[in-house]
Amino acid sequence: VTMSAATYDFGQGAVNITGNTTFSATNPSVDSIESSGSAGDGGNITITGTVAISDGNLDINTTGGNINITGSISSAGTDETLTLDDGTGTGTITLGSSATSGSITLIGDSGITLTGNLVSTDTADGAIALTGPVTLAGDITVDADAINTSVTFNSTATDNSDDASTKRDITINTGTDGSLDFDIDPAGYVNYHDHGEILAKLESLEKKLDHLLLHAHQEYTCLLY
Repeated sequence: VTMSAATYDFGQGAVNITGNTTFSATNPSVDSIESSGSAGDGGNITITGTVAISDGNLDINTTGGNINITGSISSAGTDETLTLDDGTGTGTITLGSSATSGSITLIGDSGITLTGNLVSTDTADGAIALTGPVTLAGDITVDADAINTSVTFNSTATDNSDDASTKRDITINTGTDGSLDFDIDPAGYVNYHDHGEILAKLESLEKKLDHLLLHAHQEYTCLLY
C-alpha cells in the first residue's frame, strides 16, 4: 500500500489498512477526527503490516482513538521522525514490532504497549519520548546512542510487564552524550506506600543514573517485574 498524499483526514469511523504501507510524501499526516468537526473521540487507526517513512515526520493523530501497527516501522534515511498521538482523548498505542526513526514520540493516554525495540537512527539531537502507561509485551531495547539523543518516560502510571508471571527486560542505551529522564508520579498509582519516601528514592536514583550516564561507556539494563 502506497500512501502518496501529504494529508489524510478521516472521520469518526475506524480506519483499517492491510498490507505493508509506505508513506511517500514529505511530512505525511493521518488524522482521525469526530466527523462533525467538533471535539470528540476519533476513530481507531490500524495498520496490519509494516510501515515505511520516506521523508520527514509521519504524524498519526486519532483525537481519542487507538493506534495499532502490527509490523515494524522503518525510515528511508536517518532524519525521518515518527509521531503517534491519541490527541486529547484516551486512546492507546500498540506496536507489534520494532520502530526505527530519527526521533520517536508516542502519546497514548490510556496506555502504550511495546513488543519490539525502539531505535533512534544516527541523527544527532534526536529523542525518544513516551507519554502514557507503558506495558512491555516482550524484552525491549530502547537504543538512542546518537549524539545528544534523549530518552524520556512521561507517565502517571507505572511501567509494567504484560504478564505478572513473566519477567520482561528493558535495556536503555543513550551512549555517552545522551540523557535519560523518568518523569513518573508515584502518587498516581501507588496507594499503599509513603509517597514522600518513594519520591525521595526516585530522586536519589535519578541522580545516580545521571552520574553513571555521564561517565559510562556501556549499556544498562533495567528489569521490570
